[in-house]
This record gives sequence, structure tokens and C-alpha cells, in this order.
Amino acid sequence: MIILPEKTLKINLEKEMYGEAKRLSKEKKKHISFSQLLEDLDPSEPGYPLDAFERQLARYGIITKGEQISLVEDFYKTYESQILFPEFINRNVLIGYRFGKNELKLDDLIALTQYVDGAEYTPLSADDSTEEEELYRVGEMGEFPTTTIQLAEKTVRLIKVGRRLKASYEVLRRMQINLLALHLQIIGLKMQRAMTKWALDVFINGDGNSNPAPTQNTAASGTLAYGDLVDFEIDFAAEGFEKNYQAGDKDVVKTMLKMTEFKDVVAGFNFQATGNMITPFGDVLRFHPSIPANKLFAWDKKAHLEIVRERGGQLVESGKVISKQFEQLVISDVIGISKIFIESGRILNITWT
Repeated sequence: MIILPEKTLKINLEKEMYGEAKRLSKEKKKHISFSQLLEDLDPSEPGYPLDAFERQLARYGIITKGEQISLVEDFYKTYESQILFPEFINRNVLIGYRFGKNELKLDDLIALTQYVDGAEYTPLSADDSTEEEELYRVGEMGEFPTTTIQLAEKTVRLIKVGRRLKASYEVLRRMQINLLALHLQIIGLKMQRAMTKWALDVFINGDGNSNPAPTQNTAASGTLAYGDLVDFEIDFAAEGFEKNYQAGDKDVVKTMLKMTEFKDVVAGFNFQATGNMITPFGDVLRFHPSIPANKLFAWDKKAHLEIVRERGGQLVESGKVISKQFEQLVISDVIGISKIFIESGRILNITWT
């Protein structure tokens, strides 16, 4: 039996705490969720098995694991326990964002996250005055090469990506919360796939600031050979970035997995034992149905795309959840995507004639 800390028992849960988390996000210029707000009020001790939100669930008898799983209606037994339900939804949708072991996920493409207060974001762009990297001693005549960092010409608009949950409270109230959690996680998976598809479009075409992905062709159109991958590896490194991810559609990935050069005992054993695919040239290999056929994408994760999120944004309207207005409940994420460095992502065209 877990003994809850005294601080956990003293927190007064109020629906206004969701608004407080958003207010603090704007005030402190960083994203603060309901769970993080609870963590600030009731910090987790090292080694304690539950985080601050999970401790509140335990406090009000909401059981998420084991044989006696709580029902949705158990969230509404007290005023305080119903305050936890919107965050329960948020957390499970976010779990769904991480589903898919070998499928390309949004997080695979993102180098960093920016939080903004408005609906637009102006990314930065860097321009080098010379292609050559030259060194000059202090005192010598001549100009130093210049890198200019400035605001991009066009802003990136934030858009909503989401799904409508169509169910009455009467339908949901007798549902075990672990089953509802699974449905929410699948909703999160589908939202994540939609956002990944959008990020791939930015990868290919740019964010509107004349920054489409550079491309190169295989030696023979219609054929992906090991030599093409070697060329792709070296040509990418020549631009000063280190590619650490590759992705294609399923057919391209299958072709790579079946190459003789990538067949060895260790890789084969690892694939059979864990389901994790080979790492060609040390890169993480992924597949995604939205990647155009006969193309291989490669990128340097630390330098390629940035995601822009609404500061203090929540995936569900907490007021509707607390008041049981499920018929028109929308689960949505507000994001924008921009490109940091053009040369940090490249595309290998396999069929090009």
C-alpha cells in the first residue's frame, strides 16, 4: 500500500487551475501543463513510484491498473476528482503520440520546440556570405566571412490538428478508464500521423521561405544500390551536417533491409529479438506512408525542423469535460512547423527519369 505524502493531501483542486497553468505559461515564457503545476505544488521525491498527478488519482481512489479498474463515472464522484479528468485525457492522447516502434513519428523530425502566444511565428534564417570556410589572422587585410542571422521573409501560421470525440456521458460513464485510455491513445496516434504528414510536406517544400529540400539522384533511375547510399552519406556530410535519421515508404525500407551489405548476424539477431530495424551508417531507419514513392529522406535531427506550439495550450477544453459536455468535445493540438537549416535535410530520388 502506497502512503501518500502530506503535501498531496493538502492540495485543493479547482477547475481554475487549468487557467492558472496557462497564465503561468505566458508569464514565465515556458509551457506549463496541469501536471507540471501539480508537480510544483507537490514535488516528487526521488524514487517515489507516482508523479504528482498520479498521486492525486490515488488520493481520490481512481484506479488505473490491476483488477479493480475505476469507471469513468468515478471521476465525477466528487468535485475535486472531476478536476483530474481533463488531464487524464491530455496525458493519454500524448501517450498515443509515441505509438509506432518503426514508423516515423513527428518527434523524429523535430530539433527543438518554440512556444508562442499568438497564431503566427516568424522563424530565423541564416545566410553565409561565402561558400568557402576561410581563416584570416588578426591584422591581415581582407574581410572575414560573414554569417547573417535575420528574420525570415514569411511567417509560419499555427493550425489546429485534431479529432472530434462523439459520445454521450451515458455511454462513457460505465466504461473502464483503461479502455477509454486506449481509445484516447489511438486518437493521439492518428493526430500524430496527421502532424507528421504536415512536417514531411515542410521537409519537401519548405515553410514558405524558399527553402525546399535539396535533392540528388541514384546512379541508375529506378534502382537503389548500396553505392547510392554511400554517395548519399558522403555528400550529406560534405554540407557540414551529420545525418542521423533516414526514412522512406515501406518498399524503399524493405529494399534497404534486404541489401547484402546490411545482412549480418548481429543485425539479424537484433531485428528478430526486438523488432528494431538496422541502423544503416548508424542512422535510425523509419518508414511512413506519406513519404512519396521511390524517395529516401535523410536529416540531421538536431538542426532540421522546429515545431511551434501555443504557449499554455491544452488538448481538450477542461470546462466541457468537467461539466460532462462530451457530445461536442474536440481534442486538438495547435502547432506550426518551420525549417532551421536547408542543408540539414536531403532527399535521394530513386526514380528520376
